[in-house]
Amino acid sequence: MSCAPGGEDVNDHGRLDLVRRAQASRSGFACTTTVALITGVLRDGPAYRAADDVKIVGCH
Repeated sequence: MSCAPGGEDVNDHGRLDLVRRAQASRSGFACTTTVALITGVLRDGPAYRAADDVKIVGCH
């Protein structure tokens, strides 16, 4: 998995979006996945949980 370090404006609204790239098959996403729930721990300690719309591309 990787993130665009500076963000990308993927929907042309003038603000940078967090873009995370992963192989759908390795991350548990299906071609029909529309929402992702991500949990983790920040480097300075606090845990986080977030959900957002996702777009799976290149899926067969």
